[in-house]
Amino acid sequence: MGRVLDTTQRLNLNSKHRPNLWEWKRMVRGWSVLSWRLFWNRESRCYYLRNTWKTLWMGPAKFIFSH
Repeated sequence: MGRVLDTTQRLNLNSKHRPNLWEWKRMVRGWSVLSWRLFWNRESRCYYLRNTWKTLWMGPAKFIFSH
């Protein structure tokens, strides 16, 4: 999880791509499944919440990348 946070901080994302509705649905579904599994696993819960909280403040592009 530490590597994910380090990589996310170093990225310089300048993508002009705007996802369509189908891509948004797919991203939200994937994020929700991943969040559910990582949050309910006791070993990964604190790392997941720490990374989620830190990447929320980095902006939506980096938040999406980190998940």
